[in-house]
Amino acid sequence: MTDYEFIFLLYDNVKLYIIDLLIFSIIFYAISRRYIINLLNPLLVGVIGTVFADTIPLFLFQLGKIDSSIFLYFVLCEISFWLFFMSFYHKNYFNRFGYHISNEHNISKLVFNIFFVFVLSGYLFVFATGGIGLFMENRFDVFADNGYLSLVVLIINLPKTYCTIYLFDRIKTSKCRSILLISLLCLLDLLTGTKSFILPLIGNYFIYKVFFKKQKIKIPTYVYPIILLFPTVTLLMNGMSEGFYSAIGNLSFRFVEYGDGYWMAFPNHVIANIKIDNPIEYIFHPLLSLLHISPHVSRPPIGTLLMYEVRPEMDGVLGGPNARCPITAYALFHYAGVLFSAICGYIASFLAFRINRFLPSGLIGVSIFGSYYSTALVLNADPFSQWQNLIILTAETFALLYILRISGIKIIKNG
Repeated sequence: MTDYEFIFLLYDNVKLYIIDLLIFSIIFYAISRRYIINLLNPLLVGVIGTVFADTIPLFLFQLGKIDSSIFLYFVLCEISFWLFFMSFYHKNYFNRFGYHISNEHNISKLVFNIFFVFVLSGYLFVFATGGIGLFMENRFDVFADNGYLSLVVLIINLPKTYCTIYLFDRIKTSKCRSILLISLLCLLDLLTGTKSFILPLIGNYFIYKVFFKKQKIKIPTYVYPIILLFPTVTLLMNGMSEGFYSAIGNLSFRFVEYGDGYWMAFPNHVIANIKIDNPIEYIFHPLLSLLHISPHVSRPPIGTLLMYEVRPEMDGVLGGPNARCPITAYALFHYAGVLFSAICGYIASFLAFRINRFLPSGLIGVSIFGSYYSTALVLNADPFSQWQNLIILTAETFALLYILRISGIKIIKNG
C-alpha cells in the first residue's frame, strides 16, 4: 500500500483511526508512566512514536487490509518487546552509576575544547563534502554518493552530547557564552535538514538535570507550548511552498507517518517479498565490515527494500520508511521474529536502565549514558539502523575511557 492509498483510506475512516489512536494512547500511558518521569524525558519521543505507529496495524486489520496471522504476529512482537523492556527497570535507576572519575573537574574543560572543535570540524566536513541538507529537497541526498558522511554524523553524536551537557553546567558562570555555543550546536543540527533538531537539546537537558544534578525538573506550564513551537514552525515552513492548509496537512501526516512501514509491509503480505539470505550476517554486517571479516558492500535497509517493492519507480533512491522492530524481525526470521523482538526489548532495557552501572558518574559518564539512554527505544523504531550507532558509540566509549586511563586519570569503582 502506497502513501497515497493509505491517505485516501484514512480520509474515509478518520473516526476509526482516532478511536484506535486513543486505545493505544491509554495502553502506552499505563505501560510507560512509571519510567517516563517527566515530559522532557527523551524516552517519551519513542513512546509517542510507538503509539502512532502501532495504531496503523489495528486500523488496517479492522478494515480487512491485513490478515489475522500477520496482525497476531505484530501483537506478539510488541508484547515481547515491551515485556522485556521492563527487565532492568529500577525505580532509582537514574542514581546507580558504578564508578567515578577522580578529580574530573580538572579535565572537563579540556575535554570540552577538544570535543567542540571535533564536532565543529565534523559538521563543516559534511557540509563541504555533501552539501547542506536544509536547502535540499531530500536531506538524505547529502549521503547519497558519500556513505561515509553518515558515519561522520554518528561519530560526532557523543562529543556533541558532552558539549551540550557541559554548557548547561556552565550557564550559571558564563551565561551568554554558553547560550551562544548551545545555539550554534542547534543551528548546525538544523542545517543538516533534520526537523527534530530541538529534541536532542531537550533530551540532553533532561539528562543533565536528572542524571548529573540529581534534581527534579520543574518547568512552568507555559514553557511546554514554546518547546513544541520550534519543531512545529520548522515543519510548517518546510511545507509552506504548497500553501498554508497543505502545510497543516503535512504536519498532521508527519505523526501518522510513524507507521508508514506497516502500511507498506503488511497489506498483501508485501513483507514476505523481502528476502534476506543470511539474517545473522545482515544484522552484524556493520561490525563485520568494519573488522574486514565481511566484504564492504552495500546492504540496503529493510525500509528501503520495502519502498522498492511498493514503488518500483523509486528503485535506486535512498529513502524509505523506518523498518520498526516487527517489520525487521519478520524480514529476517519470519514468525520466529517474535524472539528477535524480545531480544531487542531486553537490549533496550539494558541501555536505558542498567548500563550506567558500568559507567562513571560526572560529565563524561553521564554524557555517555545519555547517548545510550536517548536512543534506547530506537531499537523498537528501527533496530537495523540503530545497531550501527550502538557499535560506534560503544567503540567511542571504550576508546575514551582507555585514553583517560593511560593518561593517568583514575576511574574508581564506587563502594
